[in-house]
Amino acid sequence: MYPGLVGIGDTPKLQFVGAVLGTPHSPGYPLYIWLSWLFSKLPFGTLAFRINLMSVVCGASAVGLMVLVLRELGCSRIIAFAGALGVGFGRLFWSQMLLAEVYALNALLFAGVLLFLLRWARTRRYADLMWSLVFFAAGLAHHLTLAMTAPALFAFALLVDRHVLTARTVKWAFVICLTGLSCYFFVWLRTYQQAPFLEVRANNLSELIGIMTGRQFSTALFRFSPEELADMRTPMIGTWLLGELRWIGLALAAIGAVWLLLRRYRNLVLLGGSAAMVGAFALNYGVYDIQVFLIIPMIALGLMAGVGIEALRRQAGGRGMLPATIAAAAVVLTFSQYRANFRFNNHHQHTFEAQYFDALFKALPDRSAIVAESYTVDHMVLYKLLGENAAHGRRIEIIPADVNVVRRYAASGFTIYAFANGRAELELKIPFAVANLDLPTASGARHLADTEVQQLAYSPLSVVTLGTGRARAGDPARPPEPMTGAIWRPNPQ
Repeated sequence: MYPGLVGIGDTPKLQFVGAVLGTPHSPGYPLYIWLSWLFSKLPFGTLAFRINLMSVVCGASAVGLMVLVLRELGCSRIIAFAGALGVGFGRLFWSQMLLAEVYALNALLFAGVLLFLLRWARTRRYADLMWSLVFFAAGLAHHLTLAMTAPALFAFALLVDRHVLTARTVKWAFVICLTGLSCYFFVWLRTYQQAPFLEVRANNLSELIGIMTGRQFSTALFRFSPEELADMRTPMIGTWLLGELRWIGLALAAIGAVWLLLRRYRNLVLLGGSAAMVGAFALNYGVYDIQVFLIIPMIALGLMAGVGIEALRRQAGGRGMLPATIAAAAVVLTFSQYRANFRFNNHHQHTFEAQYFDALFKALPDRSAIVAESYTVDHMVLYKLLGENAAHGRRIEIIPADVNVVRRYAASGFTIYAFANGRAELELKIPFAVANLDLPTASGARHLADTEVQQLAYSPLSVVTLGTGRARAGDPARPPEPMTGAIWRPNPQ
């Protein structure tokens, strides 16, 4: 896994927001925040290490539950293990289990829903049905993609037992799901308490509902014409699925689908329906990281591929070498998946960001201000300030890339620093020089993420060279109160 701070997307934000019980972007992820708060209390490693570890634990647990799901689907032990590990070693799935992100927990909750629904279908134990609802409600308190599987889950339950909709079941389903949704009042509570980090704020019920439903991203939904869906979106989604499962995985999933259709069609409704519902959403959702929304379809198709291997083994008969050879082939395929994706997902030497910001905060003097740079870099700065309290009594702030604000801080005796983008935005009006700080550079950087954080390694930190002077108490040039609880995004994403 990544051993510490890493500048990829939302990860630096998710590495500290739980520790301060803050609110990240919609839908707020209250369950993730609470669990990451618990992991932040572990007595070892840095904060970033502990939250990355949370994803490792959730991802490994999800794979473990998938073994049990494949057993419920009728697979032998060896094929169940091989099939679940085949999913776990998928390039995208694996990548999301190694750093602070919300998708490992989402995979765990989806696997739990599948396991207990399938177990209920076999045993008809009421407790299994309730446990599936608990996992689903936990998903409601975490990531909305799990809610999209509801039609497939409901159809499966009705196909298994059309009398399942008793007053007792409806009552408990309502109570359990409402409990999951009630977790979002945490956003309102932390807004009221003025938490140190509030990316979203809920001052009333309307704002809370908007956060829960992801209203801020609504413009990205259903923005494609039928021609764009056919010519652009569908091939893109197909490319991601092919990259994850490869041709042999997709072929085995097709065999598994046919076998389920002929013998256990209800299970095909459960797996295929879940994949189709979330896949249809991803098809119509125009965001840059759409691939991560395909993890649930990838899990469902991966499980169907495991069923496909089992179907081939059974068709080979119960005697002779052929069934054993097919089972051995499943292990070989899993190992090939591991070999294909290990180098891509081996990040234990990814330490540049941690080294860079450790050195930066060690070198910054008291009364320092850092000009807002970008979504990812700003959150790495805030990780140090809020997550690790790296200021250690010094006043260190992040300020917007605004000429007037920079001049006001400089006049108040602050030393102003800027990264590449901040300097580019201000240098026509503000004089800069290269900061004389001993920071890691490109020559010492390894395994850099493909993000704007690469500029840290190649562009030296700059310092404003305006004349400065100490502000006195009551001086009108004195800067406002600390602003580290907010982020300025010159180009918001």
